[in-house]
Amino acid sequence: PLIPDFPDLTPDQVIDLDEALDWLSKEDSELAVIIQHHYFGRLTYEKIAAMMGLSRKTVQRRLALGRALLKKKMTERNDPKGEGSITNLGGKYGSKSSPDYPKHDPR
Repeated sequence: PLIPDFPDLTPDQVIDLDEALDWLSKEDSELAVIIQHHYFGRLTYEKIAAMMGLSRKTVQRRLALGRALLKKKMTERNDPKGEGSITNLGGKYGSKSSPDYPKHDPR
């Protein structure tokens, strides 16, 4: 497999993942760092939490958000009508109509 934690990714999907991570790093650099440390650095929740000054639970929540955002972003290429578009998430990660979603304290 190209990426051990994602054994079923095709080469095109790896490119989509790379582009989605690039997008995420511009939108929320802390979230991108957490994703990279966990999946590519293979660090535990505890190690990431200690390194970044966050609680273990916050790391878990941020990883869940990051996975959802990456999945949504990766499907954009294959969704010509935009029904799965990241803009449908609202707030910081999409349209300006829902500025309260999601809340993030960038400590």
